[in-house]
Parts: sequence; C-alpha cells; structure tokens
Amino acid sequence: MSSTGGVGRELRLRLTAHPASVPGIRRFVQDGLHDWGHEELVDDAALCVTELTSNATLHSGSEYVEVVMSERPDAVRISVWDEGARPIEVLTPQSGRSPGHARIADSDADTEHATGRGLVIVASLADAWGVERTAGGTLTWAELAEGDDAVRNRLPESILAPGQRLGAVPPPDSSVIEIIDCPVELALTFDHHLDELVREFQLLGSDTAAAKPTTALLGDVITGLMDRLAPSRYLARLAVLDAAAQGKELVTFDLEVPRSMTADVRLLEETLTAADTLSERRELLALACSPRLRELRAWMTAEVVGQIETGASPTSFLAWLSTGRDR
Repeated sequence: MSSTGGVGRELRLRLTAHPASVPGIRRFVQDGLHDWGHEELVDDAALCVTELTSNATLHSGSEYVEVVMSERPDAVRISVWDEGARPIEVLTPQSGRSPGHARIADSDADTEHATGRGLVIVASLADAWGVERTAGGTLTWAELAEGDDAVRNRLPESILAPGQRLGAVPPPDSSVIEIIDCPVELALTFDHHLDELVREFQLLGSDTAAAKPTTALLGDVITGLMDRLAPSRYLARLAVLDAAAQGKELVTFDLEVPRSMTADVRLLEETLTAADTLSERRELLALACSPRLRELRAWMTAEVVGQIETGASPTSFLAWLSTGRDR
C-alpha cells in the first residue's frame, strides 16, 4: 500500500485478483476514509468498492487488481483497475427516476459478453461513476460526496461504447422477488439492529482472547452472510428510506436476487435466532430482537424462500400474520 499526504490525498493498494482479497480492500477503503475524516462516506464507499472489486476478481481474468482512493475538491473517488481484456457491462437502473447526462467514451469496446449487475448498486450510491478501457485493462470508478442523501440511479459519466443500448439481460440463475406492503418503520428498525449486531461481532472478532469460541463462530457466520447479502440489502434499504422520506408507512419493491440466496436467507434466520439467545443471556451488548422484529424477519425469509423455490405469490406482512404465518 502507498499513500500521499496533504491536499489531494491518495491511497493505493495492489492485491491478487481473487475474491478472498475483497474484504481486505473494503477495510482499506473504510480505514482510509476514517483517517481522512470522511466518516459519512464509509458505508456507501464500502459497498461501492465491494461491487467494483468483486467484478474485477470474478470476471476479469486478471492476476492483480489495483485500488486507488483519491480526494477531489468536492468528492472522494474510488478507482479499481484490472488487466482484464473483457469490458464490464454497464447497467441502467430501472427506478423510474430521470438519469443524469451520460458522456460516451471509447468506441472500440465491446460490451456484449460483459458482466457486472452490481453496478446498479454503484449507480444508486455514487454521485458519478464510469467504466473505461485503458491501454492495459479496464478501469471502473465511483465518486462519492458528503451531504447528499438523494437516491441517484444515474447513468455513468463514461461507458465503454457509443451507440450500444444500455441494460443487462437478467442472469439465468436469478429470480425477481416482490416485497409488498412492508412496514417502513419496522424495516428501518430491523436494519439498524443488523448494523449494531455486525459492529459488535466485528469488535469481538478483533479481540480473539475475549470472545468465546461459540460467539466468535457465530460472528464469522453473520458477517459472512452480511457480505453476501449486501447488494440485496442495500437496494432494499434504498427503497425503504425513499418511502420514509415520502412519509409512507408501507413500501413495495422488487429485488433481482440469485436463486441460491434462499440458503443464505435460511441460515441468516437461524444465526439471528442464535444471536437473540446470546443477547438474552447478556453475552452480547446488542439487544435481542423484539417479538415484532422476529415476525418481520420470519416473514421476509418466507417471502424470499417461497417466491424462489415454489413460485408463491407475494404476501404482505399483515396478511401473512393473519393467515397463521404459513406459506
């Protein structure tokens, strides 16, 4: 890792292009932003760099990936470079909001066989972003500015080829699930509970001498699940926050998720139940979920599993409660 100080500070990190490198890259960005005093950007930046580096490590065929974080006058830019010859497909978020102006670049790139649906999330969080071909590979970047909580869903400022239709064909291993009439305040409370739980397990993980083996194992499972479920969770969070900003009590939204997500969702429900038990025993500082929050997460689990595995029709939370919570 290298760095420069003063105005226009910059940090660089070069690691093997392997999925195992992604958590270290995420921590590199989080620590750098804390050191620079940009705490407000930490969560969004962590998700953006996770998506950008996941694409690079999984699909580029590159031996190394290089991450550069640099300060600009009104934003922080995170750039991810790899040696891959295949460009990354640019996705257009379909949220109903008007996208910003797109500047087209690099006419020789071919996006036909590309990947990168996670860029939908980057588009939702970044103030500006782009994908560019370089002499030696592919560069993806995102800029985040403080003090702006708007849901963006922008087109990129640079994409790989002019005249090509933006968009992505849903992967064959994915499903679209519909969450209808989700209670906004309850969902926000549950989201906050997850954040508190993950933070506590991260602190316990840094003190291996103090953590009990069972607690440490549970923490590893939950933090791993949160990493894998992060894209879907953040898109759901954006929908709920948007509804809250409009004063709505209920929110309905769609999520495109991998079909394999059912296993993770089931495991998450089991581990959160185990965490509740630890909290009730006062082995964790985080409070156990209230009965209503436990009902909400059981409903969410039933919705994801039921819609993906059996093609069940979506059911609202209140309807699910009134029908005896059977699917």
